[in-house]
Amino acid sequence: QYRSTHGGGTSAFHNGSGAVRIYLEITRSVTTFSAYTSPDGSTWTLMPGSTKTVAALTGSLLEGLAVCSHNSSSLGTATMAAVHDS
Repeated sequence: QYRSTHGGGTSAFHNGSGAVRIYLEITRSVTTFSAYTSPDGSTWTLMPGSTKTVAALTGSLLEGLAVCSHNSSSLGTATMAAVHDS
């Protein structure tokens, strides 16, 4: 999910599924962001529809990781490890 404007609503670009263990990489080039996944942390595949340009970027940016089941009667869980900024 992403926000196009500060304090704005969120939009989803992909409702993916996959293996229990998956690596995620977010790249940034000026105002364009893209998401990649990998089963092993070495071979990366661009997530279809993930490349988004946010033209109105000003000031500092916040980043974070979140988990949501998108189902009010089902708990979503995840284990996040080796989170780093490169």
